Amino acid sequence: LERAIARLSPALVFDFDDAIYLNDAHSTNAWTRALRNGAKTNAIIRLSAHVIAGNRVLEAYARSFHQRVSLLPTPVDTDYYRPRPGSEGRARLVIGWIGSPTTASYLAPLQEPLAQLSRRYPRLDIRIVGTTSAPLQLPNLRQMRWDLAQERDELHQCDIGVMPMPDDEWARGKCGFKALLYMSAGIPVVASPVGINTEIVREGINGFLASTPAEWANRLSQLIEDPALRERLGASGRTIVEEEYSLRVSAPRLLRVLKDVGRR
Repeated sequence: LERAIARLSPALVFDFDDAIYLNDAHSTNAWTRALRNGAKTNAIIRLSAHVIAGNRVLEAYARSFHQRVSLLPTPVDTDYYRPRPGSEGRARLVIGWIGSPTTASYLAPLQEPLAQLSRRYPRLDIRIVGTTSAPLQLPNLRQMRWDLAQERDELHQCDIGVMPMPDDEWARGKCGFKALLYMSAGIPVVASPVGINTEIVREGINGFLASTPAEWANRLSQLIEDPALRERLGASGRTIVEEEYSLRVSAPRLLRVLKDVGRR
C-alpha cells in the first residue's frame, strides 16, 4: 500500500511516534498482531520525501535510512486541555494514571509504594483510567475504561500524575504524551527516567523522576504532604507545555515541513 501511495505522489511524508520497527507484541488484538510488520518501517522511510519523528530515539533510527528527518514531539491542544480548578475543599487526594490495557503492566512496580502510601495517608485515592485490570491490589483503587469525552474531566480529578515505564527499547521509543497531558492540566508528574521522560520531566521544576520503589514512595509522599509544591510544579509544567509542546507551537513547524516538501 505504501509503495502504491509513493508512486502516486512524490510528496509522501511519514510520521511515527512509537518504535514500530520493533514488531512489539503489546497489541491486545490478534488481527493487528498478525498484520504488523515492523521490518517494513525502514522501507516506508526510504519511500518518503520527508520523515517526522516524535522523539530523539525515533529520529536516530529514521536518520539511518533517510537524510531528511525532522524532530516534532507529539503536541497537546492547550486550548482544549486547560489547568484544572483549584483543589480547595476536596476531601480526598488523588494519584492518577492514564493509559491503556497494553501499558497497564507498567503499573506493577508501583504496587508496594502505593500500598505504603495508602496505609500512611488515609485520605489518598488511586485512580486508573484506561483499563479495568491494572496489576494493583489496593483498597482505595478506582479503575475505569478510557473515554475521550471524559478524559479532560478525569485529568481534573487528579492531584498527581504518574508515568511508570520499564527501561526497554519499546518504552524508550515512546513520546511521553500522557506526561504532557498531566502537565497541560497543571498536575505535577512523577515518572520513570526512561526515554523522552528525562527531557519532559525536569527534576524539581515540573515533577520528579523515580526508579526504585523507595524513590517512588519518597517523591509521591513529598507531593502529598506539600500542596504548595504541587501547585508550583503543576504551574511550571503547564508553562513548559505551552512553550514547547503545544499545538500552537508545533503546527507552524509541521506546516514548514509540508511546504518544504511541496516545493521540492
